[in-house]
Amino acid sequence: VCSAPTGITVSGQTTDSAVLSWTAPTGSSVTGYDYYISPVNTVTPGTTPTGNTTNTTVTVGNLAQAVTYYFWVRTNCGVVDGTSVWQGPMAVNALISNDNCPDAITVPVNDGIECVETVPGTVIAATPSATGTVCAGTPAKDVWFEFTAEAPTHMIRLLNMSITYATT
Repeated sequence: VCSAPTGITVSGQTTDSAVLSWTAPTGSSVTGYDYYISPVNTVTPGTTPTGNTTNTTVTVGNLAQAVTYYFWVRTNCGVVDGTSVWQGPMAVNALISNDNCPDAITVPVNDGIECVETVPGTVIAATPSATGTVCAGTPAKDVWFEFTAEAPTHMIRLLNMSITYATT
């Protein structure tokens, strides 16, 4: 019998990668691990692995910002005992580029009231900032934008925003 790994964790996220770790099973003759990462939250016994390793840690790269990926891992016990069941999913997100104040995205200032020049943004994978709270309420996921005021007043529009708030 090939036992499955346990305790999948995610750490070390950057704007395009993340480190996934897990605990090796006991009592199995482990020859390595297969892993699978996908933006689709589905895996089957016949799923072709994204990669394999002999370590209990792997760095996955080429992650797009604002996309939730799902990670699974299984033990490979060789020809005789085969592979374990897939363990997971563990949700993985790359960090977004403007998650902290020093990395604010510059917003273009448009002439007139029409937003001709725009910049994209998302709050998916945003984290609470270490910068002091200047707004009332509980610190939550925030993102940072900046612009240089060229007139006494400006109109700012947030377009195509889809935000889901979880409460506990």
